Amino acid sequence: MSAGRSPERERFLLDVLTTAVENGGYGFFEVVDYVWDCPPSQAYADIRDPDHSHDDSEWHITIETFAKGLGEIRRAKRDAEAGFLRNRAGERMYLSGELYRAILAADRTNEMELDVIGALAILEIALFGVVVYA
Repeated sequence: MSAGRSPERERFLLDVLTTAVENGGYGFFEVVDYVWDCPPSQAYADIRDPDHSHDDSEWHITIETFAKGLGEIRRAKRDAEAGFLRNRAGERMYLSGELYRAILAADRTNEMELDVIGALAILEIALFGVVVYA
């Protein structure tokens, strides 16, 4: 268990990771290696963009990746004039209000009430700062 993180939190983050990986990423990535049947802090997936459409087309993702994505979502600011969320860099996050609220609720309760779209949105925000595919 990570310092300061409860077992429930680690299990939640692992559930988000497995939801994203086991549903195939809707073509955004392919899985190269995947280990989930272990303590959550040791779980990971190595994924790659099959089209190499990104400068960095391979990623090693862990529960820390999803913790980072959730942190970015918590820090998002609503652009009142434009009516959408912006990340810390000021970029539009392409995260609907409904999905934003569902992710925040799951984040607060550590209850995995998210589907693959929510899990992928968290992953994409962790990797790119915005939702690209989900």
